[in-house]
Amino acid sequence: MSPRTLLHRLVLTPEERRLVAALRAPDRWQPDRPITDLEAKDWAALLRSPLLLKIDLAMCNMAQQQAQLAVHLPAADTVRAAGYAAGFRGAWQLAKSLSTLAGTHAGTSETTPPTDDAGLEHLNP
Repeated sequence: MSPRTLLHRLVLTPEERRLVAALRAPDRWQPDRPITDLEAKDWAALLRSPLLLKIDLAMCNMAQQQAQLAVHLPAADTVRAAGYAAGFRGAWQLAKSLSTLAGTHAGTSETTPPTDDAGLEHLNP
């Protein structure tokens, strides 16, 4: 057992230890069995179906409605309600983007072009 692990067991609660472990593995939100390319294609096709287009519209309208309601609440409740609306929208957008995340490293679909010949060495830390 490493000194760090021992220290964590001595000073942190089990819940705090799980939180620290989750922070060390930022991609833990992904399932243990990642989405396959076939599943991603199926999900993308489903998102383009008439039913899911209606659900997409309903979900986006729900987030917009929650944001509009937040404006009319007492000041003490506005932050919570606006955060709820933003979280709701973010969760739906993540669900929609899962088809682009399949089969990529660390949950990103962006590719990194080689920059060796770009003359950007002075920008490296």
